[in-house]
Amino acid sequence: YAKVYGMKVHSAREIGPVERALDLAGLFFSPASDIGLLSVARSEAVPDPYRRLLDHSNHMTSSMESFYDCRMGLRIVNRHTEPAYAREIMLHRTDGSPVQYGIVRMRFDSVDNDLKQQILKGMTPLGTLLIQADVLRHIDDVQILECFPGKRLAGLFCAHENLRTFGRVAQIILHGKPAIELLEIVVPQSISTSTVVVKDLQS
Repeated sequence: YAKVYGMKVHSAREIGPVERALDLAGLFFSPASDIGLLSVARSEAVPDPYRRLLDHSNHMTSSMESFYDCRMGLRIVNRHTEPAYAREIMLHRTDGSPVQYGIVRMRFDSVDNDLKQQILKGMTPLGTLLIQADVLRHIDDVQILECFPGKRLAGLFCAHENLRTFGRVAQIILHGKPAIELLEIVVPQSISTSTVVVKDLQS
């Protein structure tokens, strides 16, 4: 695991998943713990459909589109440009219902200018853009978290506070270099599946 804008590179053993999540949360929550109560979750103990949505090395956009059988839309909630580009986002279904919260922090030295400009526009999910650009990449250091959202995150979910859900931290390696840090939290399934028949990821 490496901070994409810093000099020091840490292994996943040196920085735990909760610390990784709070490091990103601190970009948009003050204090960072206001995001909610986070704890490490063993993948075998995570219930479906959360485990199917989170326990893999694919882009979450693709997983959500397979699960809900529809294209994902993107809403930028907030963003920073210094010292590195970072943004918090919501992915939503075609009917506008939210399905995932995320924080992304990235460096642009591993992408060309056209892709950078598409990312900065904020019109298309990052995973979709990376797939379309066929960038040499892989998703690494995936670790799953249990999450009881705080007030602000629950509001973005259109849910009650402390409604249990799950998320993950991960990083994306571009052209062999750590380039993107991710915190991705699934909207509680009692909310996100209330008006849709979901599709099994294996189908």
